[in-house]
Amino acid sequence: MIKADAYRLDIKYADQVIGNLSLDNTTNLLKLSYSPLWQTEGFAISPIYHWIINTHQKSRTAF
Repeated sequence: MIKADAYRLDIKYADQVIGNLSLDNTTNLLKLSYSPLWQTEGFAISPIYHWIINTHQKSRTAF
């Protein structure tokens, strides 16, 4: 039997667990989740996130 956390990796910043990377069993895709505390007091650790958001917002802008 496989443990539920077998495909989960904790993400740490300055010795604090700020989130985890896990495998979604229904989609077989990786999922990044930040802890609630990090969501309110931290920052996005992936610069690609800002690029995706900015690109998506610009593509929806009407000229």
